[in-house]
Parts: sequence; structure tokens; C-alpha cells
Amino acid sequence: MLAVVTIHLTPQLMRSYDNLPLWQWLAADVANALTRWCVPVFVMLSGAFLLDPSRDGGAGKFLRRQVPRVLIPTLFWSAFYLYDRWVGVGRPSGEGVKMALDGLLSGVPTPHLYFPYLILGLYLLTPPLRLFVRTATPRDMAYAIGLCLGVAMLTRGLSILGLVGTGESVFTQFIPYIGYYLAGFFLKDLSLSARQRSGLYILLLMAMGVAAVATAHLVPRFGAGGRGTYFFQYLSPTVVVMSLCVFGLFVTSPLLRDDGPVPMGFRRFIFGVASPASFGVYLIHPLVIRHVGKELQVRPTGFDSWGGPWVGIPLTLVLVVALSTTLVWGVQRVPYLRRLL
Repeated sequence: MLAVVTIHLTPQLMRSYDNLPLWQWLAADVANALTRWCVPVFVMLSGAFLLDPSRDGGAGKFLRRQVPRVLIPTLFWSAFYLYDRWVGVGRPSGEGVKMALDGLLSGVPTPHLYFPYLILGLYLLTPPLRLFVRTATPRDMAYAIGLCLGVAMLTRGLSILGLVGTGESVFTQFIPYIGYYLAGFFLKDLSLSARQRSGLYILLLMAMGVAAVATAHLVPRFGAGGRGTYFFQYLSPTVVVMSLCVFGLFVTSPLLRDDGPVPMGFRRFIFGVASPASFGVYLIHPLVIRHVGKELQVRPTGFDSWGGPWVGIPLTLVLVVALSTTLVWGVQRVPYLRRLL
């Protein structure tokens, strides 16, 4: 979640290339390079848990249990953010309704709410995918993952060049992420030697470095979007490599072992407080970012005398995550409101 919030703290900085000293803009560039793996890794973690064919129940039981947990808060917060944006820009009623419908049908009612719709699509596909992974050989799995990710990367690259359209909507935007979803299940029992883990670290740092350097060269020419930030997009080769490396390092980490060096109290905090609050934090953190900047005057672009964004990004990150987690934890104690987070 820290990585997700970091990405959402930097759009204004990324767009301010012409208005900031280069050393300040590079803080946003580096922050994105270090964290762009987060969304694919969330998808992979979902696949690791949900695609297990040994889990109890059929398609109906799975969908009745999983879909409402995401659908109810997603619809509520979609309506909330759309109304908030509609009121904020003073749109006439007819135009505002059209804007809301366009946002919902595109699967992006707000910049961060595309993800729950993406996950809902993968949930709907989970029962047939379980049938596939139950009978698939490792070679079959590797082929399917390679094919899905390869086609997704090719399509995204061609769309960036303007050669094809994406045609994405709320009904289709999950499709390019099927490869990540399958990869999570395929790699969850990965075993690596210390030397292999070192190789993954090196490959991860190389991918991050390529993404940061390429973006620093492309943004001045193409702007902070489209071609300019292609190497930060979730289906670019650099982010695919980052995501697979991070997931592989995570599932093979000694920290996850029962006899690992992580204190039991910290484990209880992560799995008992932080993890249950993560979806709620994702849903409300844009509101917290806005009010932290407006009311407390804490924002990534502040702290000029202390190092500018190099200090502003991590300090704002800590404050936003702490406040968001506290708010979510409090709301989750209220019986009827907990379903909204």
C-alpha cells in the first residue's frame, strides 16, 4: 500500500518537468521507478490465494463470498468520488450525468478506482481459471502466462504508438492482467537459492534503472503521459520484469518463514491491522492526500528548504498512510459501515 500511495503522490510532480529544477523532478521519477510494480504484484497475490483449486466450494459459493466484498464498497466510493468531482467542477446536471456514466463504463470513474473493477473482472473469471490450473502442467502454465503477458505488452506498446486502439472498458480492462493473475499462482511455491535471489535483485534494480532513465529522457519530449511514461506503465516490459522479480523475492523471503527474523508482534500488526485495512486505505487515500495538503499544508512539493520532494514525498506518504489506516480501522469497528471499506 505504501507503494500505491507513493505513485498517487507524484502525478503533479511528473507533469511539472518544465517548472521544477531537474533534481526536484527526479524525486518523482525515482519514486515511480521504485514502486511501479505494486499493482501487478497485488494482482499476483490475488491469483496466488484465489486460484488454488483445492479451495472449498464451486463457482457460486466463491462469487457469493468474494464479489460483494469488493463490489459494495467500489460502487459506493465510485458514486462518492463522481459526485465530489461533479460538484467540484460545477458541471450542469446533464453533463454531470454523462460524465459519471462515461467514467463508470470506462472502468475509471476516478484515476485510482479502475483497480477494484479490474479485480472484479478477475474474480468472475476465477472459477474457469481454477479448472485450468487444476489440470495444467508447469509447461502449460508457463506457456499461458507468457502468451497472456506477451500479447498484453504488445497491444499496449502498439497502442502507445497509435497503431491500435485499446478498446478497454469496465467489461474488458481486466483481460490484460490475466497473465499476472496466473503468474501469482504459478510462482507462489517458488524456491530459490541465495545466488538466484541475488540475481533477481540485480535484475530488479536494472529494470528500475532503465525505467527511470528512459522516462527522464522521454518526458521532456512527449510529456508525462502516453509515450513519455511508457516505461512506468503496468504492461511495459520494464514493469513486467520488476513485478515478477518483486513477487519472486517476496514469496522466497526468509522473513515469511515461521522461524524468520520478523518479531511476532510486528507480524500480528501486519496481518491483524495493516492487511485488513489495506483495501479501505486504497479507497480513501486520495481524500486524505487532498485534505493533508489543504488543511495541514503537507504535500510532496513542500519542504523546499529541507530537500524539496526528496523529503516531501516520504513525509507526506507516512502521514497519509497513518491517517488513512487510522480512519479505516475506526470505521471498520462500526457494524454497518464496515462493509464500505
